[in-house]
Parts: sequence; C-alpha cells; structure tokens
Amino acid sequence: MTRLPHDTLGIALGSSVSASSIAAHRNFWFALNEDRPLFFFAGLWTRWSGVRKVREGPGDHEVYGFLTTKPNASLRPSMRRPCR
Repeated sequence: MTRLPHDTLGIALGSSVSASSIAAHRNFWFALNEDRPLFFFAGLWTRWSGVRKVREGPGDHEVYGFLTTKPNASLRPSMRRPCR
C-alpha cells in the first residue's frame, strides 16, 4: 500500500485491488474472459468512525473506494447513467 496525504477521514492508503470479475449493477457482471483471470485496479482505503446504518449506530469502519473513469465502448451500453 502507498501512504497518501492526510485528509478529513484520517490517513488514506492507496492500494491495488484484485478481482476476477466486477458487478456494474446487481445482475450485470464483467470479467476479462470466461476463465475469469485475476486482474488489478486502483483503490483507496482508510479507517473511519461514524454511522453507516442508523439502526446499528456509530462504529469503527474500514472504508474503501475505487478509482474509475468513463466506460469504454463495450461497457457503455450497460451503464444506467449517461457518461459525461
């Protein structure tokens, strides 16, 4: 992991996220091919204290996000929101 500058959540860490397939929507999955080989993409991870679900109250959480870009021509038709 790579240390990133301090932000309002605390120390954010950059990482490589491994996957064999990803879900663009609940029932729409993507993979590099039918064998589903492992691939990697960029992500951010940090610890955060707060409320994620009201009924569970406050807690300590490990949160992450993925860095993305506009979908290419093969993915664009499956996206619900228009790309800008």
